Amino acid sequence: MTLHTIPVNYADLPTWATTFHQNEMTLVLIQDPALATEFYYYGPGRRGKESDVFIKWSSPFLVPIDQPDNADDYVVGNQFLQNNTVYPDFLKPATVDWWANELEFFHELVNFDGIWLDEDEPSNFGTDTDASFPDTGRAALQCPVNFLDDPPYATLAAFDDANTVKRLSDGTLCMAAAHSNGSATFYHYDVHSLYGYYQSKATFEALSTLVRPGIRPFVVMRSTFPGSGQFGAHTLADNNATWEDLRISILGIIEFNFFGIPFTGAEVCGFNGEPDEELCARWMQLGAFYPLDRNHNTNGTADQDPARPGWDLVTRVSKDALKIRYRYLPYFYTVLHSAHMYGHTAIRPLFSVFPSDLVARGIEDQFMWGSGLLVAPVLQQGTSYKEVYFPRAVWYDLLEGFIEAHGPSLYSVFAPIDVIPLYVRGGSILPFHEPGITTTESRQNKFGLTIALDEDQFAQGELYWDDGLLEPNMENAYIGNFIYNLGELTLTIEYNAEAANAIVLNFINIYGYPDEPSEVYINGDLSESSNWIYNNQTRVLNFAVSLPLNEEFVVEFV
Repeated sequence: MTLHTIPVNYADLPTWATTFHQNEMTLVLIQDPALATEFYYYGPGRRGKESDVFIKWSSPFLVPIDQPDNADDYVVGNQFLQNNTVYPDFLKPATVDWWANELEFFHELVNFDGIWLDEDEPSNFGTDTDASFPDTGRAALQCPVNFLDDPPYATLAAFDDANTVKRLSDGTLCMAAAHSNGSATFYHYDVHSLYGYYQSKATFEALSTLVRPGIRPFVVMRSTFPGSGQFGAHTLADNNATWEDLRISILGIIEFNFFGIPFTGAEVCGFNGEPDEELCARWMQLGAFYPLDRNHNTNGTADQDPARPGWDLVTRVSKDALKIRYRYLPYFYTVLHSAHMYGHTAIRPLFSVFPSDLVARGIEDQFMWGSGLLVAPVLQQGTSYKEVYFPRAVWYDLLEGFIEAHGPSLYSVFAPIDVIPLYVRGGSILPFHEPGITTTESRQNKFGLTIALDEDQFAQGELYWDDGLLEPNMENAYIGNFIYNLGELTLTIEYNAEAANAIVLNFINIYGYPDEPSEVYINGDLSESSNWIYNNQTRVLNFAVSLPLNEEFVVEFV
């Protein structure tokens, strides 16, 4: 990886990265696996060739007659339109070492914080087609006819939308290409689905050992395999700017939570095509509750980010939704930690939380964040209402605190364009902090608890916290368990690292509180009545406190 100045000048990228960090933001760079074959001019490619790290043909008889002179017996494709490309073989130990060194070298040039691995199936443009690449002087990669690229049976992947037979190699490398792990050789046919897994593994290990030792690696990958979730996040990749793709993004994220990759997200507002304001606004609302929230689209289409001039509706709706996301980051962070430690899901279908509810099994347009937050986005064009199914529980409006429903029930709720229906389940305690412009700023803001009482006046929840930067270690972590029962709120500390020293609880918001309290005691001391406000109509009690979360406490409401 190098900094080019032609045709696009990236010479200022290091300064740009510094500016990002000065503004408390992080920089994640996108990286495709293919490398240009301009070995003489291109350092990473030259060093890779010297270490023999690229995927090869399984036989010298398969090397095409138009093979570039400098490409030896490597499989040469076209992942970039203007260059011939070769592909690292991440099964090979030498490739892992080379990749780590290249990332370390580039990090010395550009102080990036994470890597987004794209096109890592791996993809190749034009395989088995009559496409040509004039800048390279070669036609597209043509795979030889053989039992691997053309198996004696038709696979589902071998048919396109027109039901025309295609080849397994279409859009990727030839199945007869060869990989090596240093002791054995494998056809690409056998390890194709592992390519993204091994690249993400190599990237994760490089970031954690050489590039940013001791710092939590941030890796996003498009191609995954069972076990990939230990190395990073997943993007659902190239979708379309349609209401249908908005809807099915929920299913994709739920599925990948079941696959053990909870930190997943779709490309908000669609990658292909151009959304109108209404679609993008609704998608920004939903995307704010993806674990991985990314607005991303292809070249040659109009801007669709929330700051696009003239998109006042999208700007306003996005700000409102993202403020809620940033407000409840402590809750989301806690849920994701549980997924990391115990294999739980973060985003859950309703039937996962309510397994005996037969109606919940058919609900595809709502989901749960953990077991406490119900998200019911509007997924249809031109409507201000949403049919919301509420399983058996007391359900409160997340922002206002009034009781929305006693489940099981189906309600049509009012959801104009600037509203995404959000409900907290009775019996849950959700930690939050006041939202800032960045996550760094938000972490310094005041903390609070949203306590949603069930029918027995009970609720429980927890807060996991650490410094957000170092690799996870329970010796550096904080876990506080909150229980509210019949007017008494207690904090019991399970882990109490320095990460919690600066956290002070300033807000206790209780939903479903029956009557205004006459007295409130904090650790046995009477609190001033001016510290709380009770709303008789919504039955919400807002209590202002100043309680360090690194000390256990008892709050009694009388």
